[in-house]
Amino acid sequence: MKKSIASLLLVSLLTHQMAWATDIHAEEPMIAPLNQGQVAPFPGVLFNKPAAAKVTVEYKHETSDVQVEVEKAVADVTARKDKELFDAAAVCTREKTERDARISTLDETLKLKQKEADDLKLQLENAPSRSTWFGIGFASGLAFTLITVFAVGQVAK
Repeated sequence: MKKSIASLLLVSLLTHQMAWATDIHAEEPMIAPLNQGQVAPFPGVLFNKPAAAKVTVEYKHETSDVQVEVEKAVADVTARKDKELFDAAAVCTREKTERDARISTLDETLKLKQKEADDLKLQLENAPSRSTWFGIGFASGLAFTLITVFAVGQVAK
């Protein structure tokens, strides 16, 4: 127990000192105008006006180069997405046309089947009744039987 408390205390002290150590060595940016022959109030890099102008121009040039690259990347992505959108719209249009053609074909088929069903209903309504067909069948069978009996009787004589 004592060892774990001592370990925790040691770790917390070392961590705390490391955190403060990084803050102590951090320098803040400073700008101090100097005249020729004057001693600089801090160590560092001293720029004259042409050097500062060159750094400023290079910074702006790099910024504009980055801006151009960003705009090019945005244009590329926009063009790719526009193409994907155009392709998807073309697929949707093609599928809609195919669906409309299938619907039209099915509508025509339905009309033909409906007409065929109406014609069959009409034929069924105009067809002779069952009793009529029974009478015709009975009469035909009777006539055929009488003719056969007559023919067999004539042949037997």
